[in-house]
Amino acid sequence: MFGLGKKKNDLVKLLPEIRGKYLCNEPMSKHTWFAVGGPAEVMFCPKDDADLSWFLKAKPYNLPICVVGGGSNLLVRDGGIPGVVHSCLSLRKIVKTFRKLSDIFKKRRFKSHGCT
Repeated sequence: MFGLGKKKNDLVKLLPEIRGKYLCNEPMSKHTWFAVGGPAEVMFCPKDDADLSWFLKAKPYNLPICVVGGGSNLLVRDGGIPGVVHSCLSLRKIVKTFRKLSDIFKKRRFKSHGCT
């Protein structure tokens, strides 16, 4: 384990600097539909997709990473999750923005070619 359960989390010192945030010993009960589960050693919340990309490139190679979504199909043991947990919910805004930009681009492209 990388130090799960310690009050002061030394794992964060090994992680790259990011624009988003790291949450130490974050209760997974806040991130699961059943509201149960022990802490994530470190929860990573990227600011944007470039922040996520940088983190994945610069992180220690042997660091365990657990990717979670909305938490509706997730049960976490009371002992928590070692390593870094990445919640995809932090990127939801980015996906919505990308879809809007994509739709705008498609409409402009079709109009410029005489399509409706």
